[in-house]
Amino acid sequence: MLPVDVLQRVANEDSKLPGPAASDCGLAENERLGEAITRSWTRLLDIHKSFTEELGAADPTDTSAAPTLTHRFC
Repeated sequence: MLPVDVLQRVANEDSKLPGPAASDCGLAENERLGEAITRSWTRLLDIHKSFTEELGAADPTDTSAAPTLTHRFC
């Protein structure tokens, strides 16, 4: 659990708060970490939706791994 004041500093993107910088995560200097997280999350949701649809359309008796092989997660 984090103290309320620390959470507030995180929410306010306090640059003096110790911890990793955006550049530590491979982001450009002007790129915001929250935006990168949102992009990644949205991308993963799309991949999951596609995978779930393909898996749902597959024959339930088919033990093939085909749906898992057609999706690239990286």
